[in-house]
Amino acid sequence: MPFFLHDGRIHVFLHVPKAAGTTIEDALSRRFGPLGLFHPPHFSAPPRLRWSRTSPQHVTADDLLKLVPREMIASSFAVVRHPVDRVISAYHHLNGYQRLPVGLSLEAWFRHYAALAPSHPFAFDNHLRPQTDFLLDDTKVFRLEDGLAPVLDHVEATFGPVPAGGPAPADEPDAPHLNAAREADPRGAELDDQSLTPAFLAELRAFYAAEFDRFAYDIPAGKAWSYRRPRLSAGARPIARLALYRAGVATRRLAAGGSPRTPKLLLRAGAQLW
Repeated sequence: MPFFLHDGRIHVFLHVPKAAGTTIEDALSRRFGPLGLFHPPHFSAPPRLRWSRTSPQHVTADDLLKLVPREMIASSFAVVRHPVDRVISAYHHLNGYQRLPVGLSLEAWFRHYAALAPSHPFAFDNHLRPQTDFLLDDTKVFRLEDGLAPVLDHVEATFGPVPAGGPAPADEPDAPHLNAAREADPRGAELDDQSLTPAFLAELRAFYAAEFDRFAYDIPAGKAWSYRRPRLSAGARPIARLALYRAGVATRRLAAGGSPRTPKLLLRAGAQLW
């Protein structure tokens, strides 16, 4: 959770993953200089050398308070996003970084996460963690759908103007990954447009019920959501199926309670999922 000092007091931007956090952090770093609890190259180190299970900017509010006493935090603000759009963005982001098996559908991926979330709460760098987990009780909350102007107005009114340059468009953090996937996926994958079914949308509504209610989001009847699912060419497909099968076996065994071999299976076959 990036924080900065103003008039000698700590103020925190509670970064909800996949909700324009990178854009806001860029604006804050221009205004305040280097941010605390902010280390984008966190995952460039091998797992055994990382100091935390998630990147520092993606810690939850509870974990933040383990590091920074509540009494030291003068204020906090956050940007949230429609839960369905956020899940789709996370799926595209991870595929852009080749962290999911080619061919794994968004629905199968999310259901693996939902089944394992109680025992693997930090999965995927908290990208699918409920947004309410990132907020303090008095956090000033903005919705991404309302644009970033209100966020910048809040920063300027509270701390002074942001230096010239201005933030990027709200969707820019995702754009490089999505464009790269469209043009030349290094795995040789093509992309198919897939629609989310009403049944799956209902699953998302139930899983993220607290944020749907707290932030006044809904799923209008008849609204369609789609995503881009990578697939390999016919000649490479057996490899993709094998990777998907092994990852599925590992995650299903974990979901069923695990076995002595589960950690090795996960490391050998499905480590990229976690």
